[in-house]
Order: sequence, then C-alpha cells, then structure tokens
Amino acid sequence: MEKNITTTRSGMAAPGQLQLDLDTDFHFQHVADALPGINLGLTRRPRTKLATILREFLRGRNMNRFEAEAHNDHCLHSTVSTLQNGYGIQIERMFETVPCLRGRRTVRCKRYWFDASQDNITAAWALLGRLERRA
Repeated sequence: MEKNITTTRSGMAAPGQLQLDLDTDFHFQHVADALPGINLGLTRRPRTKLATILREFLRGRNMNRFEAEAHNDHCLHSTVSTLQNGYGIQIERMFETVPCLRGRRTVRCKRYWFDASQDNITAAWALLGRLERRA
C-alpha cells in the first residue's frame, strides 16, 4: 500500500497525512530510501549543500568540519572555498583543537564563520537567493 506525505507551507495537512516543511534543511531522499513504498510528492528539490551552509553562516552559526556533518556537508573546507573563491563571499577561519576518540585524543581543524561586513552580507543574501531559485 502506498502512503502519501503532504508537503505544504500553509501549516495545514489533510487528516491522516504527515506534513513535511519544505523550508527546513532536510534531505527528503533519505526518507524515500529508508521507507520504500512512500510517495513523497515533492514539488521542488532539496536545498544544495552550498545554500544550506551559506544560510547557516548568515544565521550567525560558526562551525568546524565535524559540526557541518549535521548539515550533510562532508567536506566543509571545499564548500567554504567555493563560497570564497567562486562567489567572493568572505568567510573567516581559525584553527582549533577538538576532542576525538571519545576524548582520548584531539585533532586540529578549522572553525569557520561569516565575515559580517555590510557588503559581504548583501552579497551573501543575493547569492543565497540565486541558489534557492535554482533548487
């Protein structure tokens, strides 16, 4: 039996149907892969990782490569490089040491955050708008 999942932005779902918020950073394909027989009925593709990470930076989040995993970015340094070198968005960075192996060891990695100058903010919002129109 095929089940339907309603995707709406109005906050209303038909009785007996699951509602998914398309504006969240959620990869719907993972649901489809994990639950065969469910028709997601999506009207647009999920947000790209570039748009997802840029949105997180614009929200004031800073992150290292391990924290970026929660946003399905397995190669944060590459995403930051694309934002900076490909689109001119300025991202600040510094090295930090974080625990690994259940605290028995540490690893050195970079923490990234958005340069909050007005020109950079304007450019980042414009880029995010273009990226999300493509999705």
